[in-house]
Amino acid sequence: MSSRVTLKNVLSAEKHHCLLLNKISGSKYLANRLLVIAALSSEACTLDNLPENDDIRTLYRALLKLGYSLDWPLNGSLSSEGLSARKIPKNAVHIDCGASGTMARFIVAVAALDNFPITIDGSERLRQRPMLPLFEALLELGVSIESNNHFLPAKICGPILHQKVSLPGDLSSQYASALLLIGSQLPQGLSLQLIEPVVSAQYIKMTCQILKDAGVYIQQQGFHYQVPNQPLKLSHLALNADPCSASYAIAAAILSKRSITIKPFDYLPEQQGEFAMVDCLKKMGCSIEMGERWIRVTPPKTRLKGFIANMSNMPDIVQTLTVLACFAEGTTRFEGISHLRYKESDRIVDTANEIAKLGAKVNYGEDFLEIEGAQPLTGTKLLSHDDHRMAMALAQFAWQVDNIEIADPHVVNKSFPTFWPLMKTMGLEVTEASL
Repeated sequence: MSSRVTLKNVLSAEKHHCLLLNKISGSKYLANRLLVIAALSSEACTLDNLPENDDIRTLYRALLKLGYSLDWPLNGSLSSEGLSARKIPKNAVHIDCGASGTMARFIVAVAALDNFPITIDGSERLRQRPMLPLFEALLELGVSIESNNHFLPAKICGPILHQKVSLPGDLSSQYASALLLIGSQLPQGLSLQLIEPVVSAQYIKMTCQILKDAGVYIQQQGFHYQVPNQPLKLSHLALNADPCSASYAIAAAILSKRSITIKPFDYLPEQQGEFAMVDCLKKMGCSIEMGERWIRVTPPKTRLKGFIANMSNMPDIVQTLTVLACFAEGTTRFEGISHLRYKESDRIVDTANEIAKLGAKVNYGEDFLEIEGAQPLTGTKLLSHDDHRMAMALAQFAWQVDNIEIADPHVVNKSFPTFWPLMKTMGLEVTEASL
């Protein structure tokens, strides 16, 4: 049954102090990659601080269906017995990816390693998200694919017969990461050439670094990647805090005029593009302090300031910063975001439409989103568009705007199931009702 939440700022004056947040779950971007590597690892391994959310649980269940020897108790560490303990499925395999685009791309690549048919499907929205570049690359590598006009559902049947492949880089980095993750398992390795321009290159860099940590050294020249045939070797790894999840708590603190300290928090901009939110917040006038495994953000005493930024390598904080931009003096413009149209929602058009309902002045195009800040805003009913990041970003309006309602609040379970409890502890009254 569909539902909605009504949000109200009930923060009392005496609670306007510095917040301390002691735990942010591990990055789901790391988790998606590390789960695949743990399954394919030649050695037993464990992973700590995996994010307990729908996307990662769905990938875990998919890998179990494929016979990989993994165990992940609720709220515990994940363990893998290694590739040698895998039990090949005896019956037909059908995998439901839910709404996870990353998982769909990764599991399609993993499925291509096997010489039996594997059917892969997902939600209605996932069936609309582009798979063609990955399908074409796998076909070029010798994989058999039957699909719904290059969309899911699809039947994948390997094995991969060839070594060299090219791939367009302008739509999503997930296709490249999917192929890189399985490259070391191919008899002759993988030679991958990305065709420029390449969006979200930071995520490809993340994939290469994780593979290096697992003992696979990729030779890279520009956007050409040579992956050797080598065993993956993971032992024990604890995931770093997710900057995207942290962004919502930071936005909540800024809009409620409080400083916030998050600990533990490792600032790793070379690992994930969204850590560059720190630079964006500085441009908006916030004070940033960092020490060993912690960060503190303090909002300016006056209005936030508008700014211009290329967000091509940090797409998943665009919506959060868009909300902050609505309260900033001047114009904020986000560029390099054409790939946001192919996320869980059309994150350009749908985000613009939702903030416009409140009275925000917004303009957008194929590759940009522009907000004229500091306009009078009026609360109303907002749609999440089945997009977890839409719901969590739009919720931040409630710190300064009355009568905010968000439809389908449970969509946050995709990446951040404890989001609404966190907002309650920070001072939002969250009242849920059926539609």
